[in-house]
Amino acid sequence: KNTRYYLKKAQKVGVEISISQDKDEFEEFLNMLEGIANKKDFNMLPKSYLRAQFELLIKDGLLKFFCAKYKGKPVAGGVFAFYNNESSYLHGASSDDVGDTQAPYLVQWEAIKHAKNSGMKVHNFWGVVEDKNYHPGYSGFGYSNFKKGFGGYLEEYMRTQDYAYNPIMYSLFRFNEWYRKVKYKGN
Repeated sequence: KNTRYYLKKAQKVGVEISISQDKDEFEEFLNMLEGIANKKDFNMLPKSYLRAQFELLIKDGLLKFFCAKYKGKPVAGGVFAFYNNESSYLHGASSDDVGDTQAPYLVQWEAIKHAKNSGMKVHNFWGVVEDKNYHPGYSGFGYSNFKKGFGGYLEEYMRTQDYAYNPIMYSLFRFNEWYRKVKYKGN
C-alpha cells in the first residue's frame, strides 16, 4: 500500500518522467549514482563504462534511460535493458534534492508500464536480500523494500561463478570482499 501512496504522491507533486537519450541528463544521473555510491559505501561501475553502455545500447533500443524531473530539474533516473521479452532494472539513482517527491517510485512504475506496452513478459528487478537479512538494520533493506513494494515473485538463480585469470589479484579481491562483509556485518 505504501508504494501506491508514493506513486500517487509523485504524480500529485508534478514529477514528470521521460525516456531520454540526452547525454547531459544521463551525466546528471551518473553524478547522482556516484553520490549514492559514496554515501552508501558501495562500488560503482566506472562512469566510462556506464557512458559506453548508454551510447552503444540506446541506439538499438536495447537500453532505455528513464529520467524523472521535478520543476524542470532531473531528480531521479533508471536504466533498463530491454531484450528477449524481458526488461531488466540495471541502475537507479536519485539526487539529494529529490525531497519528498518519491520520484524513484514513479521512474520504476513508468518503466514497468512501458515494458508491458512494449510486449515484455517479465520485469526483472535484479535481486533483493535474502529473507534472513530483510530487516531495517541490514544495508540492503532499503533497495529490497523498494523493489518488493511493486509485488511480483522471487525467482532464484545459481550464484555467479568466478574464474581467476590472475590468482594474486583475485586473492586480493576476495580478501577485500571478506573484509567488507566483516566490517558491515549486521548493517
